[in-house]
Amino acid sequence: MEQMQVRLRQLRRLGVLAEWRSVWILSTALVLSCGALAQVSSSPGASSALDFDLESKSQDPNGFLLNPYWNYQLVNPGKTPDPSSLCNGGLPDSGDCSSQSTSENLPIFPKVMICMWELTSPLIGHINWTPATYTGGIIWREKTPDQDLNWATKPENNNGLTQGSLTSEGGYLGLEFDSRETVKHLHTQPWEALWSLVQDNAPADRINTLLRQKTSNHELPYAVMTGLMGVDCEHDCHTELHPIYALAIQLDPRPSNNVWAIVVRNWGNEGFCAHGQQELSTSQNQLQVFLSHKGGAVPQVADATQFWSNVPLLPPSVAFVQDPANPGILLTFKLPSAAQRPLAELELHLSWPDGTVGPSGGNVQATTVERAPRRGSVENYLEGLESNPEMRKQSVESSQEAFAERTRNLNTVKIMQGTLPVQAVNRLPILEGATTTKAIKSVFDPIEQQEDEVLFDQLCTAYKGAPLSNFPGACRMWNEIEKSRSQTRR
Repeated sequence: MEQMQVRLRQLRRLGVLAEWRSVWILSTALVLSCGALAQVSSSPGASSALDFDLESKSQDPNGFLLNPYWNYQLVNPGKTPDPSSLCNGGLPDSGDCSSQSTSENLPIFPKVMICMWELTSPLIGHINWTPATYTGGIIWREKTPDQDLNWATKPENNNGLTQGSLTSEGGYLGLEFDSRETVKHLHTQPWEALWSLVQDNAPADRINTLLRQKTSNHELPYAVMTGLMGVDCEHDCHTELHPIYALAIQLDPRPSNNVWAIVVRNWGNEGFCAHGQQELSTSQNQLQVFLSHKGGAVPQVADATQFWSNVPLLPPSVAFVQDPANPGILLTFKLPSAAQRPLAELELHLSWPDGTVGPSGGNVQATTVERAPRRGSVENYLEGLESNPEMRKQSVESSQEAFAERTRNLNTVKIMQGTLPVQAVNRLPILEGATTTKAIKSVFDPIEQQEDEVLFDQLCTAYKGAPLSNFPGACRMWNEIEKSRSQTRR
């Protein structure tokens, strides 16, 4: 399987448009060997020396790297490494740029033909390192044609960003998760309000205004963001957390009603130009979220607090960390295995008796890019393809059926509303070291594959067998693959 993926990368790098027979053979093998597509991605080792080795000065309570940076940035603080000039073949996971274990998540047939529409990227897909957590201000960007919800954060000193983060993301770290897997199925008031605006195609500034409605001086909301850290080389190899596993947004920092909107899971996909589910494995399937707060007295969890989940779950445990150097609230969610696709949401209301306010997400004036950057991207290309009137008709007719199985059992239901006990602890515990944990497993998703095949069949019908101008034989090739697969299954 690794050799087949290397072959696909080679075709991409060489810009080979005419080698359809080679691509057809490769793609047939990829589709027929779905069960062999699972990969394990190891987290970085303790010693790092190359430019794209990922490091951090501390860890979050899960043992994941906290606000990590590239080794390049130790020598060049504030600067962003450019893999196109630093690395062999322009890829940051090459042996001369990273000594750490990484994994590549590439699209497979049929959608790989759409992702290859512009042969300027060195890799059509994602290169992943490890789960990581960033903290700081958060902004809303957009909902993309592939149904991803895009957010962004500005890491201190450009930590973890690449040169592509400047050119493609305006100097921000991308944060992404699929709306069909997350917000579409959430029911606490903050997430419902956000989703309503997204559904109404509200502009980014209106959604960001909602998020800043109760922050001090309309500062950016402070957030804790945990996800799979990697680079998206379909978009200039910019850095992103994708998928997001845990997102906690502080909507109101006031001590009388300190409000957080939180969503937690241990699985998720990486968007259109990728494949499969990226399943997160932690000790006892626990996922912890630490909410920094300078309070010196144990807070109370107010009655307005609500916990919802799509599977039977106990509410998270709540602990107040009394460490003067790092005080705050530690939430511990005990999830089932990622294979059960758990999705949990917590609307947390805290009351701080000493009157301390929550952390700041930073000044709005320091945010130079709130709107989504202009993309000459696969997302725009896909949007153009789907603009065909016949395509729109087919999409409307089949959307309910196509997504019925994918969204099965993802709707959350209320588990509890009311107060929760708060335990006082002296220090922040660390579950497990990121240097030793193999935390991510890439698992083939047959539902996703089925959706992609339906989409491509629709494109071939709507465009009378020629939806891709650069690849006129794409539908013929896809028909041959489907025929070959049918014969193999007999």
